[in-house]
Formats: sequence, C-alpha cells, structure tokens
Amino acid sequence: MAMRRAVLGGLVADVLPARKNLTVVYTPGLSSKRRCFKSESLAKMCERRGFGFVTYDPTHSPGESTGEVRDVTLGARIRDLQAVVAQVPGDVVLAGASLGGLASAWAAAGVPWRPPLLEGQGRGEASPMEERIRGVAVFGAAFDVAAQWAALRDRDTSCEEPDFALPGQSVHDEPVRLRREAADDATLYQNQLLHSQFRRRAPAMLVAHGSKDEIVSIDAAKNWFTDSTLARKEFFEVNDAHGMNKEFFRVVERVDALCRVVCETPDLWRMFPRVNRALDM
Repeated sequence: MAMRRAVLGGLVADVLPARKNLTVVYTPGLSSKRRCFKSESLAKMCERRGFGFVTYDPTHSPGESTGEVRDVTLGARIRDLQAVVAQVPGDVVLAGASLGGLASAWAAAGVPWRPPLLEGQGRGEASPMEERIRGVAVFGAAFDVAAQWAALRDRDTSCEEPDFALPGQSVHDEPVRLRREAADDATLYQNQLLHSQFRRRAPAMLVAHGSKDEIVSIDAAKNWFTDSTLARKEFFEVNDAHGMNKEFFRVVERVDALCRVVCETPDLWRMFPRVNRALDM
C-alpha cells in the first residue's frame, strides 16, 4: 500500500494507513525534508508489519510546509509534532532525527507547562493524546542543543544580522543560520525537566547514536541516556556519523523490535504511568 499525501495539523505529510492499532510518526532533522532515506526505510518496515506511518514537513523546514529554516525553534518543532499526532488515530510511536529526535522526546514526555487540552482534567494528568504515545525512538538526537546554540550565538559576530550559523549544516548548499531567539527558546527545555516528565509518562524508548557523530557527541548521548530513569529503554550505538545512513538498516531493526513490543504489550501496562503520577501527587 503506497503512502498518500495529506495535510495534518496544517502541515504537509505522507501517510501510510495502519492495519494494526499502531502508527510511527517520524519528525525529520533541522535541515531535512519528510521524504528521506530514514523515512523511506521506516515506512518499508511499517508496511511489512502492518503499522501505520506518517512523515511530515515541519513549519520552518526546507520541505513543502510554510516557513523558513531560519525561524525554527525547538518549541515550534514540538508544537508541530503535537498538532500532527492529534490527527493520527490509535496508538503512536514517535521517531525523530537530530532536532526532530529531541522534539519527539519532549512530545512523548508531555511538555509540562502546556495547558490541559480538555476541561476537567486534573493537574499532572496526561491528555488522551499523550496517553496514546506508547514509545519514542530517537536517532542522533540533539540532546545538547541548548548549550550548543547558546555558545554559537554568543561567539558568532561575523554577520550584522541577528543570526548565528550552524557549522556543518546547509539547505540548498547555503549554510544554515538561525535567529538568536532560537537559542533563547532552547534554554526553556532543560534535560533535567525532560527526564522528570519522562518518569511520569514512562514510554518505551530507543536511543540510537553514531559513535562518529560530528554534531552531537556519543558521550553526550550516553550521559543523557544514563540520566533517564525509564525502565524500558535501550541505547543502540552504531559505527556511523550523525546522519547514520550507512548503518541505519540496523537502527530500523531496533525500531521494529520496539514497535512490536509496544504493540503486544497488554493493556494493563498502560496503567503504570497513571500509577506513577498518582504517587507523585
């Protein structure tokens, strides 16, 4: 069954309908489009297993959705993903690369300062949408983006415009430059808060990272993973760079395993995050 073009949450997407009650939603990296090697590989795995698959062009990306990369923020990426997931039926596993991976982690954890979606919802209680997010898989996730962007912003005085450059990243052969507000926004999303919120949500998690990653060091990824208190988590290291194009077929195998575990998990396990939240109150 071929993917069909759609608009989800106001964003251009490609959708593979699910034959089972599980859909993988993929968020590309900062300078990537929805159609790429990673999304094609994940789509083939989902089609073989009967899972649904969604890949989309976020706002402020080089894809077909509106906005320029220059205006991107982590917060905007998270809100885009939430808007897409809200229109995807059934259970969901979030997957994302680089900045898309970090946005996927925050969406899976539930952004703590976002107002409840429904009236009558108790404080600290997840929305029905968040309850459907059963797992998250991140590839070369930008775990140190707040510190990295702040450092680049503070040292980049080469241009009169209020932007800073991202080394090693380009769109249409032009270097990527972001507004300084992107660094300010990123500081709102601290890893300590993310891990705390993860403990309340408790999705299954896969962290895949390249040992030769030139954008986010393998040590930063390992430290982030170690700090996570999730019970169901896996760290998968591949001998590859940030893009992981050479070894991504091995990563897809681990995403496949994660999805099958989530899909086969008894409904009783879904209650565990709610028990954690009750104990925290």
